[in-house]
Amino acid sequence: ERERERERERESREGAEIGFSRRGPRDGRSPRFHRFSSRPRSRRISADLGATVREVRPSQAGGRPHVEWSSGGGADGATSHREAFDEVVVATQVSAARRLLRPAAEASEGADRDVYDALGSFRCEKFRVLLHTDASLMPARRRDWSPLNLVVSPTGSAASVTVWMNAIDEKLRQSLSAPVFQTWNPVTEPRPEAVEADVAFERPIVDPAAVRAMEKLARCQGRGSLWLVGSHTRCCSPVSAGFFTPFSSSRSARTCVARCRSSRTASLPPSRWPSGSAST
Repeated sequence: ERERERERERESREGAEIGFSRRGPRDGRSPRFHRFSSRPRSRRISADLGATVREVRPSQAGGRPHVEWSSGGGADGATSHREAFDEVVVATQVSAARRLLRPAAEASEGADRDVYDALGSFRCEKFRVLLHTDASLMPARRRDWSPLNLVVSPTGSAASVTVWMNAIDEKLRQSLSAPVFQTWNPVTEPRPEAVEADVAFERPIVDPAAVRAMEKLARCQGRGSLWLVGSHTRCCSPVSAGFFTPFSSSRSARTCVARCRSSRTASLPPSRWPSGSAST
């Protein structure tokens, strides 16, 4: 019994490390990096927030993947870091993921290059999304409201969609006391005082090239202990690919965690499987 207790204490001190990166602020700056240390017994997690990721290098010849980032102050006072991890999960937009992998891809013709080339096959479009409570963007008659409401400009040169959030999700319907809307690329601006959030981002366009790229990324997942998360890793309809909801990205994250754990079964005993998960 004493020996088993010592073994449990030893396992609790040995944590599997997973690096997560995500895109930084919407001003186009480099992605941010979250560092997690997941301990099987204590479930302690440490996070290095506010660091700027410069490069991700998948593992080579049985080694470990590396991440380079800088932290602390502005460019003059920043401190550079390079660290190896068991697994690296890149949860960013397509353009950011490709930028992080460029140095490794330029020096390799293997899996690194395959992932880099697949990411380069996506065409992206920019979206502006507002979360608000201005019902004037909905049909004038309440009985004409639907979960998705399309509006075309008088010239036919632009279109927007307003999602009635209360009508698309049972939990939201129960928790919201008043109508809440999500408008994509508004033709008419909602009242400023009614706006809760105003964000802009890129979304992959679902076309034949994108579908082929998704299939290629699926084959490359886990190579070099590198994992990709995002709507660009799941082949599905535009609605679930992030056009109206983040369902595809969250599903890809769960799939990634499950496959990452499974891939480590052969090299790690069950007591050292990662016990925590994170979303970005």
